[in-house]
Amino acid sequence: MNTHALEMPLLPAVLEWQVQQTPDAPAIVFAGVTVTFEELNQRVNQVAHFLLQHGVSHTTRIGLCMPHGENCLESLILLFGILKVGIYVPFHPSSPSARLAFVLRDAQVSLVLTEQRFASVFPAISTASPLLFIEDIQEELARASTQNPVASVLPTHTDLAYILYTAGTSKGVPKGVVVGHRSFMHFFPVLKEQLLMGPGDRVSQFFSLSFDASLLEILPLLTGATLYPVPADALLPGPALTRFLQEQAITVATFTPSIWMALSPPLDLPALRLLLLGGEACKAAVIQASARPGLRIFNAYGLTETTVGFALGECINNGEPPPVGKVFAGSEVSIRNEHLRPVPPGELGEICVSGACLAVGYTDEELTRARFVVDPLAPGKRLFLTRDSGRMTADGTLFFVERIDQARRLKLPGALLVDLDEIEALLWQESETVRECAVEAFDGRIVAYLCLQPSFLHHLGQQHTAEEAEQAAKERLDQHVRQHCPEYMVPKAYVVLQQMPRTESNKLDRNTLRTEIPIDWMSALLEKKERSASSSDEQMVAQVVAQMVTESNQELAQLASLVSGEPEEAQVLRWQEVNIVLRPYDFGIDSLHATDFALRVEQACRVPIEPQEIYSPLAVLAEAIVYKRYEQAGEISEEHLL
Repeated sequence: MNTHALEMPLLPAVLEWQVQQTPDAPAIVFAGVTVTFEELNQRVNQVAHFLLQHGVSHTTRIGLCMPHGENCLESLILLFGILKVGIYVPFHPSSPSARLAFVLRDAQVSLVLTEQRFASVFPAISTASPLLFIEDIQEELARASTQNPVASVLPTHTDLAYILYTAGTSKGVPKGVVVGHRSFMHFFPVLKEQLLMGPGDRVSQFFSLSFDASLLEILPLLTGATLYPVPADALLPGPALTRFLQEQAITVATFTPSIWMALSPPLDLPALRLLLLGGEACKAAVIQASARPGLRIFNAYGLTETTVGFALGECINNGEPPPVGKVFAGSEVSIRNEHLRPVPPGELGEICVSGACLAVGYTDEELTRARFVVDPLAPGKRLFLTRDSGRMTADGTLFFVERIDQARRLKLPGALLVDLDEIEALLWQESETVRECAVEAFDGRIVAYLCLQPSFLHHLGQQHTAEEAEQAAKERLDQHVRQHCPEYMVPKAYVVLQQMPRTESNKLDRNTLRTEIPIDWMSALLEKKERSASSSDEQMVAQVVAQMVTESNQELAQLASLVSGEPEEAQVLRWQEVNIVLRPYDFGIDSLHATDFALRVEQACRVPIEPQEIYSPLAVLAEAIVYKRYEQAGEISEEHLL
């Protein structure tokens, strides 16, 4: 296949070409099941023909909502089937209904493929966007043709490939990035020619299909490599994920630097020849910890708006932060000042991108005009403003430095990007409650500062104390955010102020908010507990469990504080009063600290702990520790299994 042609062949043609080359080679291996390239293409074709029979064309937007780490073979077959004849729009089952409803409307989704168990997560949908349950269409899929669809129904270079939603806008909604088939395949030649992927490679697929990083993992399949989706029980950084990489003899893996470091390299992974790191700034320490003979490490850089990535640099263990390397063929990068004029080599400026990697734009036309601009140096050429600062050497080597608007964005472990302005905009929507608000972040924890409407306080103050009125406002706002955002975007604390701090020019003084207003984390966590305990049964269970595991909870509190660097107050928390819904994550134990925390729990409590267990509610984890201690002592009884 000519990957240097004027127009790169599109995904359907590349898949069909690879099937001809290696029909009997393994394409995907998951849960003990192996599917060959020929079998994969036949099942993908059945999905494509099924969709065509239901009126789908290359302009139809088709939603796919499948669980991450489960039924991965089915998910990938559906994904490829959609891409052959339509436009792919992923949904995550854990997303709030309000967000799902927004994406359905904003992306103009015509139908959604999902499982019956996820029917309840979708809001009431008009007949224009019906749900098709995978369980109900199996017989129809089995009867569909296994032949390649005719060329007339396949997408062209000008058609759209997918719409992905990423960190939101100041309007309080996520932004939909629209990507065409032409740019979708722009980095495929890099996989074959620079990274030398092909038959014999065993590629892990770790990221959710809702993230564009998953595409970087999936496309190697088109080189003849075999794809190994990571099962749900190994998705957290820890021994289970390491065992998966070892047992499957993975040769190519993609992770964020924080996830990779959570696995505590160097690891005993003799088969691993290629490690791709991206999604976060890569530090020299990551390379120093990971470098070994036979392992090539690459630092990848790109955004959803640049179709996953447009630059790649091989990392050298020289103690220096690695560059993101050279730009892919067909794309161009320049470093510009605030007037979009080039800066001299080596100087800092905004990274600006043009060429084959660019997405079509956003579903929001206003946002498209603001970020995809006309290059003043080349009229007629589009220029994407990344809002990242960087520098470029005279030989064209690119270095990423930081987000220009980093103060308003929060990067969580696992490449999750939180736009603080999006949360702030949601709070402003509650105008009957909020007079003014601001959202900031401290050490990975989101805090909402509030000035409440006098009318709201006056109304409640007739029947409640001022403290009770403030608590009611916090509960109302917390519920509003939860209806629109995933859990990781919900503020950990709500701080009520009489007035916001101001600068001399009467602007909001965010620096004062971040540095001079103390936060009572203990009270915030207990408030979170009270908001979460929604039933008397749950409260009763919490009391029983709390009495049973007080000793273990105190140990966990000390360990969580030690590992995460929590304030001193965290060491004296009265864990017997904490509800079972709180997790170590709420106290600073995230994926970056999971392995370390699990090891410390094992050492302190003298029982085996898997990293994924520390994501359980605290009291559930403590109960498990108590159970394991009794089990080791051979003293299990019904009394101990309350």
